[in-house]
Parts: sequence; structure tokens; C-alpha cells
Amino acid sequence: MASYKITWKPLSGFSTPLDSDSIFGHFCWALNYLYEDEQKKLEEMLTELEKRPALIFSSAFPAGKLPKPVFPLSQNNISKIWQKLIEDSPPSSKKIDEKILYTLNKKVKKNRFIERDMLKQKSFEYDPEEFYYLNMKKELHNYNESLNIPYEEQEKTASTLEFHNRIDRLTGTTIPSGDVFVSPINFYNKEMESYLETDLYELEELQKVFNLISMLGFGKDKHTGKGRFEIKVEPFDWGECSLCNAYLNLSNMIPAESDPIRAFYESKTKFAKVGGDFALEETPFKYPLYIILPGAVFFAQEGYSRPKGSLIPNVHPHSKVVQNLYSYNLPIFIKEEQL
Repeated sequence: MASYKITWKPLSGFSTPLDSDSIFGHFCWALNYLYEDEQKKLEEMLTELEKRPALIFSSAFPAGKLPKPVFPLSQNNISKIWQKLIEDSPPSSKKIDEKILYTLNKKVKKNRFIERDMLKQKSFEYDPEEFYYLNMKKELHNYNESLNIPYEEQEKTASTLEFHNRIDRLTGTTIPSGDVFVSPINFYNKEMESYLETDLYELEELQKVFNLISMLGFGKDKHTGKGRFEIKVEPFDWGECSLCNAYLNLSNMIPAESDPIRAFYESKTKFAKVGGDFALEETPFKYPLYIILPGAVFFAQEGYSRPKGSLIPNVHPHSKVVQNLYSYNLPIFIKEEQL
């Protein structure tokens, strides 16, 4: 299948995260509207997806970055790294104790991304100890220099709350008591990138679909100007991992029975909604799903295939609605601790 990179340049604030399954939902509606006279276009795509993962999306991340692999370090190894940091600390710097290291450790845990190009240059080899040590060393340096430098991704992102009047659904007017509710809005002043693999569509057709998504807007509150992006699709070559022993998941996913069972991951329950014309039907709410998040690591195991993920049907009273939770993943090499 051909690989593509999708660049999202924000033109406004947005309320809906650029999750892989949300991008898929917008792709479906844009495809439906673009080929309104060819109603079979969307149905044929969904039918093909029921057979195999022919269209896989990743979630979007800050440009040039990927989610940090979820791989825990033992407390013994963390203690050794802390001791090394103390020993390597210059005599002229302030004395480093465990209290300071605990504070720095919290900051490092918030660093949720790794550099994509650096991972490619290392032939997709990821060393959790080295990553932790280098980040702790960076934070220690900032501390010693009395700097207060936030993480790069935090500099780029800002969130605010928008207040709305609550509407009485019986009268269609505001509630006399003046009740309000709030919704979060994200502002991002840099580009974001997601990825796509498919053999169903060529580059020109993909760009047409995403141009329409750009015109229609992404996520909720589109009618008030939210979710505006300039979107570009281009071919992308990941390169190869010659010594692959694991797979880094880049999408929201639910494992298939054939997926490896040795894995490290973070998860959440997702309460999704339908969009497009279906949002005006009986209910916009889908049934909740327990999903695995980007950054999950699945180790290659004999008897199990590369992570596939799942296409989930019956997620809404409307029988045609599905949730694309196929796994977009990269072969990588995880350097494990030597016990």
C-alpha cells in the first residue's frame, strides 16, 4: 500500500482532536459529498474495509514528531540514571538531591513525543534508557542555568474555554436561570502531521477529498469558524527497520485476535459522535468504546501477525456507521533492559 503524509496547517482554533478515527469519519463524509451522484463510492470503500485494512489513518502529531513509545523503565534503572546524573553534575552547580530529581522526572514524563527524523536516522531503534537520560540531562541543565524553558510542544499549544448559553430543548430558547456551559478550544500556531496508507485512492483523489474537508471544517463548532485547516497530502517514505522486534502504534485502535498479546499501552474510553447528515438523526452519540492510544508498543511474537486493529460495526443505532480502529503502526526496534 502507498504511504502518504497529511500536513494540517491550523487557520483557526479547533475543538475536536485530530484523532485517526475522527479523520476517517470526516474522510467518509467528504467522499460522500464529493461523489454525491455516485452513492456507491462510499459503500464500496466501507465494504472493502470490512474485508481488510485498505484505508488506515494515523492520528496527527506536531510536525516532525511521533508519540513516545510506551515502555516502562524499572525503578532500578531509573535509580542508576539518577546516580549518574548526580555524579556527572559539575562541582560549580547547585547540589542535586532526590527532591530536585523528582521534580525534573515529572517534567520528563510530560514529554510525549520523539523526533521522527532522529528515529529514522537510528534505523528506528529506540532506547528508553537513553531517551530518559538525555531528557533528564536537558532538564537538569535548564535547572542549573536557572532557565524556565517549557517543552517545545507546550510553546506551540494553547487552550481556552468558550462559554455558551444553555438552550431549553422544549422551547428552543435560553434557559431563564441563565445557565451556561463551557467547551475547550485548542489553538496551535505550528503545523501538525498525520499519515495515511491505502491502495484504494491515488494522490490526486486524496487531495480532492482533503480539500473538501478543509472547506467544510473539522470537528464540532464548524458553523462558528472552528476547525479550519489548510491541508496538504503528499507521498511519504518511512524507510525500513532492519532489526524490527516491535511495532509502534500511531492511531486509536482496538486489537484484533491475531495481534500480539505482549504490549505496553495507554488507553481510554472514547465517547464519539457521528457527523454529517447522521448528526441530525435519532441521536448523534455513538456507543462508548475502550480504545488503545497512539504510542502503544506491540512486540513481535511467533504465532501472531503484525498489529492489524479492528473495524468496529454496531457503534450507533444507524447500521451503516462504523468506527475505523485499524492500527497504523511502524516497525521499530526496542532496546530492552538486560536483566
